[in-house]
Amino acid sequence: IMNYFQKSCPILVAALLIKQWKKSFEVKKLKKLFDTLVDGSVALISRFLPDAYILVLLLTVILFIAAIPVTGIAPAEGITVLDRLIDLVYKGWYGGFWNLLGFGMQMVLIVVTGTMFANTEPVHKIIVKIASVPKTPKQALILVSAVGMVAYFLQWGAALIVCAVLAQEVAKKVKGIHYPLLVAAAYVGNAFCLVGISGTIALNVAGGWNFEGVWSTTGIPFRETVFAPYNLFIYVVGAIVLCLLITAMHPSPEKTKTVDPSIFNEVSAAKVYKSPSEMTPAEKLETSVLLNGAITCIGFFCVIWSFVDSLYIKKQSFSLSINQVNMIFLFASIAMYKTPVRTVEAVKKSLGGAVGVVLQMPFYAGIAGLISYNGGSTGVSIAQVIAGFFVHISNAQTFPLFTCLSAVIVKLFVPSGGAQWAVQGPIVMQAVQSFMPAVSEGKAAMALSWGNSCCNLLQPFWLIPVLEVAKKRVSGVMGYCVICLIALLVIISAGLLFL
Repeated sequence: IMNYFQKSCPILVAALLIKQWKKSFEVKKLKKLFDTLVDGSVALISRFLPDAYILVLLLTVILFIAAIPVTGIAPAEGITVLDRLIDLVYKGWYGGFWNLLGFGMQMVLIVVTGTMFANTEPVHKIIVKIASVPKTPKQALILVSAVGMVAYFLQWGAALIVCAVLAQEVAKKVKGIHYPLLVAAAYVGNAFCLVGISGTIALNVAGGWNFEGVWSTTGIPFRETVFAPYNLFIYVVGAIVLCLLITAMHPSPEKTKTVDPSIFNEVSAAKVYKSPSEMTPAEKLETSVLLNGAITCIGFFCVIWSFVDSLYIKKQSFSLSINQVNMIFLFASIAMYKTPVRTVEAVKKSLGGAVGVVLQMPFYAGIAGLISYNGGSTGVSIAQVIAGFFVHISNAQTFPLFTCLSAVIVKLFVPSGGAQWAVQGPIVMQAVQSFMPAVSEGKAAMALSWGNSCCNLLQPFWLIPVLEVAKKRVSGVMGYCVICLIALLVIISAGLLFL
């Protein structure tokens, strides 16, 4: 027996070593293939994706060209081809150009109040403490992306800035981290922004909607949208997969692009405050803790009463409107800045991230006007053609998935969730009536939300505030986001088809 083992053991050991070597060789081949795919995506996007403002101008031109055959410019009695073209420009594009001013202001406030909140001393201390946890680049990437997944579920506007500030602090502390990928990790959670409790569409349907001449309802509670099993499945599985994927994309040391932490150090003159006895009455008001506290109490009373009114007086299900979210973060920030003058200074610093929103929102509103314009000779709009095609090829099982895919296409031209709901919502919510009860209204609305959300990894509009804080150009970030988009679309498809 001993003789047998002496002869066979070396053979068994050699066989195990060969098997392990083959397995290791296959893993290395897969890793090399994956790295090639990632490098190719980054190079391609860096080369061809222009600045976000240039992109909106290009999209406007493309929509003008597409709208001519879709909406129709055929002459009719008393109407010439020139009249049709003038109407397309004036009633379509210009007619929508200023239609999103109210919503645009809400979006600006989300960015500004989110930035203010993230930069308050208590919140910033928490961010710095979290940033000190990871010790290696991969630990840092999984931390930043995981924090983003949770933050975007709670309040996407604050998450935009909180994650960008977290990425800044991590870059200061962790050596050898690939900075473009770190910024992508801070942004990738935005693929979930509309499917959490601050999602624009979920908040809209929770409060009830009314599309003139199309459909109206009293509202859909969160248990049928945000907290529905299919939505939680996609969110949880998608968050785990994207966190791991971001970590796996970290390049080798020779390809790593680090950042000089000194670029984050803003040099500003310290504010000198006089003693109370030297202050003028105006200066005393500017630094009044009492005045600041009084307005904070009024603000929070209104926030609390809005919940009392909806939950106990009107007997509605719990939900958060965009205005409530902005109120909470605004007055929480005002309370933590303690005086009116410090609040004003914080707002001035926070406005930088909203510049892109201010400039581009009217152009996207014009695009929304073009994509929904149906005043041509055909009587149909581009949005109706896109959504109608996907509805036509759908059945009860595939309708949510095709709604999501059509929303991805529309999202490229209409990056705002509220604007997309106004453009595509009437078509989707009317079409879902044909598939009920197999498909609920809530699932149709959330399918639209998923299409809008996940396309944030391709449409760079909401990346602008993150890049402002992170001091990074778009080209080196979106390539990583596109890889994440492909993986997330597979998970979304599974959730919408089978749950």
